[in-house]
Amino acid sequence: MNSNQVNKYVETQVQAAADRKILPLVEAIKSEVAAQAEFFVNDTAPTEKVNKLNKESADRITKLQAELVKANTEVNALSVKLAEATAGAVNDGSTPA
Repeated sequence: MNSNQVNKYVETQVQAAADRKILPLVEAIKSEVAAQAEFFVNDTAPTEKVNKLNKESADRITKLQAELVKANTEVNALSVKLAEATAGAVNDGSTPA
């Protein structure tokens, strides 16, 4: 493999890891935020219930954010490992496939 192919491989692997680990967490957070907005838009429940639902949702978001930090750290570590492992690839001037 030449360096351009290696760079493309690294980018592909890092993106795949991000898609597997990070995107689902981001989507879950978006879903929780949307649910919180829905609590207030459809404010037919008593304030105490809305506040309780909102707090529970905020707690879930906090946990998801912690997982997001972990996932981001893992993806960054993968990126570094792949870059280090492929640093010796020959640069022959060709473009990635």
